[in-house]
Amino acid sequence: MDDLIPDEGPIVQEALRRLPPSEVQERLFRYRRAYSLSIVQQELEAKDQMSAAEDTPYLRPLLDLVEAEIATKENFDLLDKIPEHLKGRNRSS
Repeated sequence: MDDLIPDEGPIVQEALRRLPPSEVQERLFRYRRAYSLSIVQQELEAKDQMSAAEDTPYLRPLLDLVEAEIATKENFDLLDKIPEHLKGRNRSS
C-alpha cells in the first residue's frame, strides 16, 4: 500500500531518501512494472501478485518519523524562552 503514496512533497522525499537503496530499487521496479502493464492493458499474473498479508508498510513508519521531527523542530522554533521543567536538564543554565 505504501507504493500508492505519491513521491511529491518534501516529507515524502525525505522519507524516500532515508529508505535503504534496495527498498528504493524494489519500489521503482514495482512502479515500472505497473506502468508497463497499464500501457499494454494487462493485469499482473496471480502468482506475482502480493497478498494483503504480505504487504508490509515500509514508507509509512519513515513518514511518521519525519513528520514528528518537523513538528518537534517547529515547536522548538516557536519557543521564546527555556521552559522551567527543562532548565534542570540543561547544565549551562
